[in-house]
Amino acid sequence: MCLLALCGAGLSLLVSCKHARGGALQSRKLIILGIDGLDPDLLTKFMAEGKMPNFARLAEQESFRRLTTSIPPQSPVAWSNLITGMNAGGHGIFDFIHRDPKTFQLYFSTSRVEGPKHSLHIGSWVIPLGGGSAEQLRHGKVFWEILDEHGVPNYVYRIPANFPPIAAKGKTLSGMGTPDLRGTYGTFTFYTDDPTAAVGAVEGGEVVQVEVKNNRVATNLIGPDNTFRKKSPPATEPFTVDVDPLESVARIGVQDQQFVLKEGEWSGWIPVEFQLMPVIGNVKGICRFYLKQTHPRFQLYV
Repeated sequence: MCLLALCGAGLSLLVSCKHARGGALQSRKLIILGIDGLDPDLLTKFMAEGKMPNFARLAEQESFRRLTTSIPPQSPVAWSNLITGMNAGGHGIFDFIHRDPKTFQLYFSTSRVEGPKHSLHIGSWVIPLGGGSAEQLRHGKVFWEILDEHGVPNYVYRIPANFPPIAAKGKTLSGMGTPDLRGTYGTFTFYTDDPTAAVGAVEGGEVVQVEVKNNRVATNLIGPDNTFRKKSPPATEPFTVDVDPLESVARIGVQDQQFVLKEGEWSGWIPVEFQLMPVIGNVKGICRFYLKQTHPRFQLYV
């Protein structure tokens, strides 16, 4: 895995720091663009073939160098290397998943999210007594903390392996490794009327069996676990899909929204609210729909 494509970054970074110390902070700016999983051989090949002219222009204007990836070559490890300047032995991130040696249970390597420690049970309801917590498990000082110490303004957007974002003077938005509403790294749901499809959990998501009745599918979006209920069942919201009987197109309706998709087409980001408790217990999220097939079998990813 090639972690970064950097063109002239080393020189620019040195110049930026020098100007910052000299007081001319705004005279030079540096952008580091990180692309996860970018293969250096394919990048070089595509630049030579004219398929990536912007990268080729950047390489010609400054410099282009290959970077060795991390050991092991896993995204959270490589990004943590970049973030801290240390290898896995220093920052403590060795994989996507770690194992608790005491219990042999698996957990996300970069962060730990826990609910409240105490709760009150009233009938089928569970009332939390206090808040939960989100803990960053990576060790070491991140490079933008050093920038803060030297008065260099910085913005870090969607960098992986940085949830929850550490306190910083600049603006930070966490990226890959941020749990979704279901507490996972991104679980899909696959809706189909194919009787041969294995219903239930599959790698990366789950399969839901549906029925196309009078050219309509009525089913549910699966949301976060409702921890306000005993046994924490998943919250759901109904949605419908009206399949055109002749054309490869369908109309999807969820809450107060409707949109049309063709086969092989993605929707935009669709806002959805899941109710966990009456009146005050709504959780807002976003999802995308991908209509894989309308005929002869219905296939839809969310």
